[in-house]
Amino acid sequence: MDTNGDGVIDRQEFMNASLSNHREDELRQTKFANQQLVRQMQNQHSKCRRARVKGGEILEGCTVSELEEMEAQIREQEALLDGYRRENENLAEQLQHNHA
Repeated sequence: MDTNGDGVIDRQEFMNASLSNHREDELRQTKFANQQLVRQMQNQHSKCRRARVKGGEILEGCTVSELEEMEAQIREQEALLDGYRRENENLAEQLQHNHA
């Protein structure tokens, strides 16, 4: 940061640095929250699937519409996970760019 000759930090530079630090903190928090959500969804999906397979419910006793609904739910969860992964990648790039 530049000073104005008598050792005083330029106010605008200080404000810009403060805003940049605040934005980086927000990005870190958002990235962490997204990572937690992805982990939670992966665990929930995995537990649900294992429980249904163990119980023999995946194919036995399911109607075609129930199977189609499960497939749609799986596709939706996969799309959400992919979206969160892309968001995390973008946030990581922004953090790297802000640190550069």
